[in-house]
Amino acid sequence: MNFNDEYSNTVDNDDVRKIMNAGDNLFLKNGSANLIVERRPTLKVTDTIRLNLTNTRINPYKFEIDPSALSNIGLQPILKDKFLATETPVSISNTTTYDFNITADAASRAADRFMIVFKQVPPMRFTKIKADRNKDNSATVNWYTENENNINTYAIEYSKDGINFSEIGKQTPTANNNGNPYYSFVHTAPADGNNWYRIKANAINGEVQYSDVAKIADKEIVSPAKISVYPNPVTDGKIYVNFVNETFGNYELIITNMAGQTVYSEVLQLENNNLQKTIGLRNVAAGNYQLTVKDETGITKKISFIVK
Repeated sequence: MNFNDEYSNTVDNDDVRKIMNAGDNLFLKNGSANLIVERRPTLKVTDTIRLNLTNTRINPYKFEIDPSALSNIGLQPILKDKFLATETPVSISNTTTYDFNITADAASRAADRFMIVFKQVPPMRFTKIKADRNKDNSATVNWYTENENNINTYAIEYSKDGINFSEIGKQTPTANNNGNPYYSFVHTAPADGNNWYRIKANAINGEVQYSDVAKIADKEIVSPAKISVYPNPVTDGKIYVNFVNETFGNYELIITNMAGQTVYSEVLQLENNNLQKTIGLRNVAAGNYQLTVKDETGITKKISFIVK
């Protein structure tokens, strides 16, 4: 079949009549005319393609419906089987296969058992888009659609200012039969600052639709792990041990003098990213000392300081 507003709904020289044979016959029915090729105006919701199947035998059969003539109609074709009282959506992007049987029941052999009707479908719409910065500083963009149909590709677009966007990837639709799919795309090199993302849906008929815009914030700057002491030298009988971004767990603190004698020891449980531990040293003689910090894995850090 071919569809163009230059054609007529009536049977004329643009159509080709079916020459019947003694075996199985599948043809299009327009009034009393049996057609092997039919040319019509652009399809509307009220249109029906009437299939006729004659001279069948008790046997399994299969339809393979090529959607190439239906790719730009903006409607949902439905194959109706009157014998089984079923309706099967016909894809407008991929070949649709329909298996059926001719049985001893006369109704299964009815010539007009099958027809294709057309339903109006609401356009695809974006229901959600979000973007998140990952620990490796890549960004994951997720978007959700509803009633996906007539989509050729999705383009993932990126901006550093929220105004000017450029394409950084493509996604082929996976549920182009009015499904509700979910998609994910990883941007491996977003900027350290703010980043904006949106999805551009390119329809088969040339129409374009945009999602909302999703934003990820500045890259989080994480200070390196560090253990330090201050003041150094100690002048008021107190030393402060600072833990910055160290792994949570138990730490053994030992302070020794130059002779290797232990003047202070404690096991500290670290439960915060940043912790300041105060140690009193008022009864310690002036001199050089060393703080040894050992974590649960046995890693040791040594820090020298002076007490005045």
